[in-house]
Amino acid sequence: MGGQGAAGGVEEITLPFGTTPLPAYYVRSDKARGRRGKTLLLISGYDGTLEETWLAYGRAALERGYHLLLFTGPGQMDALRFNPALAFIPDYEQIGRLALDHVLARRETDPRRVALMGISFGGYFATRIAAHEPRVRALIANSPIVDLHAYMASFVGFDPARMPDADDVRLQDIDHIPDSAIPPQTREMMRNLIVRLGQTSFRAAYQRLRDFQVDDASLRHIRCPSLALVGTGEGAGPLAQCERFQGAVGGPVARHVFTAEEGAEGHCQTGNLAYSAAVSMDWLDELFGG
Repeated sequence: MGGQGAAGGVEEITLPFGTTPLPAYYVRSDKARGRRGKTLLLISGYDGTLEETWLAYGRAALERGYHLLLFTGPGQMDALRFNPALAFIPDYEQIGRLALDHVLARRETDPRRVALMGISFGGYFATRIAAHEPRVRALIANSPIVDLHAYMASFVGFDPARMPDADDVRLQDIDHIPDSAIPPQTREMMRNLIVRLGQTSFRAAYQRLRDFQVDDASLRHIRCPSLALVGTGEGAGPLAQCERFQGAVGGPVARHVFTAEEGAEGHCQTGNLAYSAAVSMDWLDELFGG
């Protein structure tokens, strides 16, 4: 991973989550030139990796002079490589605390210019962290997720947490379900969700998702400036959560709704990541000083 002259060094580090080391990358920008500089913490979501996060947003931020911390937590892909039994947890502020402790202990960090960006599921992780961490001085949520259970249920079109017992799909039964009943790809997606939430059935996985929320009282604790990103093609659920986020947070909120005309209406603007990064970094530069 390189920064084409903008990076003063890439460090492979770990954040100590109990006895479990969580992988992360720290990338130092040379543009601060001995002064304390602005820092961006980046966390991805369900399937994203540290390397993908670098390509999508990290490189663009580094070119603008930001020090970077790319970090991951329980249940995420990078953590699963080393700890496949480590399930997602709702209280991601535990992970945010570790990440902030690391960057704020570095002499090149300006504590007044520390931003946090979350992508996909990371929109929940980052929102949850910012609700508990006043050390976050700017938040970019792409997109803002305040209720992960409702978010996931909106994609399947019903609430699996309310499935009758006879319809539930148990982990030990997945390999015995015929393709005619549930297609192989769908079965693997179900298995993945069950395992990564540390549960034994599809219904139990969605019941566990009910714990992944940021209530309005917690949202009011987010007093730093926030940028909410969402696409018109993401569906009614994500758009509604973005509205709730915007109405409940305690600090100023800017919003950008990406459209088909911008080629960025899909989930996390994967159709036009360069534009999404430009929108994000322009906002952050205006806030922190370009």
